[in-house]
Amino acid sequence: MIALPNRDTLILTGSRDVENLKLLAQETDAEMRGPRSSCGVPLVLSEGAYTPFVPQPGDPAYAELKRHYLTMVGTLYHEQKDILEAMHEKTGEDIFVASYGSIENNEQERILSWSSWAPGVLTLLPEADVVALSEPEPEREPGIKPKSFFPAWRDLKEIAGSLMKPTDLYPVRYKVSEYPGPALLQQLAARSVM
Repeated sequence: MIALPNRDTLILTGSRDVENLKLLAQETDAEMRGPRSSCGVPLVLSEGAYTPFVPQPGDPAYAELKRHYLTMVGTLYHEQKDILEAMHEKTGEDIFVASYGSIENNEQERILSWSSWAPGVLTLLPEADVVALSEPEPEREPGIKPKSFFPAWRDLKEIAGSLMKPTDLYPVRYKVSEYPGPALLQQLAARSVM
């Protein structure tokens, strides 16, 4: 596994070396605070090509690497959001650029990224572990708090992927102009992970 936190630093370690993986996350974080920082997302050699390493529960040094990964990707999405909002302000386009955040569940030892898809709004949705959705206003009783649910990204893509158009942005965002209808929302609510 490698990390390139700036143009002068290469950090290399084995993908199963727990202590050095923790050190890779710490050192990359520290180097990213200096001048000329780059992306900093760790890369792993897979099938002859380096690809971003996305930590999964059970991986060595999962917590440290997942926090680091979410910080790096979150920084990219935040900078992208600022640029897109400024551009949309200049062009007069009414497009909501959704935020990207992270949450930790210490009981389940899970660290997740999240975003939200709001009804009735043209949105640029970042790819996240879970996406918050809720019942649209016409489908709930007045004065009743909307039911919210959080399907995993893979379930969202499987059920409502036809409503999500990938953009050419990096990191990727999906343009969503239509909100899932009642039948799709019911399927997504049934797969809520939170």
